Amino acid sequence: MIRKDHDFTQHEPGYDYILEVADEESESKGFYMTGQRLGIKPQDNIILQHGSDTVQYRVASIEHYIDPPDMWLAFLVKES
Repeated sequence: MIRKDHDFTQHEPGYDYILEVADEESESKGFYMTGQRLGIKPQDNIILQHGSDTVQYRVASIEHYIDPPDMWLAFLVKES
């Protein structure tokens, strides 16, 4: 399986995508991300801006909405 990188560093959090901590007690358990973009699949990488750094997450699972078809909810885990 070919993993693709999806760069969201130029996108505005809270406007272009929503990122929520999966477990309030530990960010290390992952995040839920809701966004819109075609072509995102499990095991792909999502690159986000965090302050002056970029952070890479792996798409552990993803569910696509029916309408609009490019909207999805993904569970992300931080790449080490």
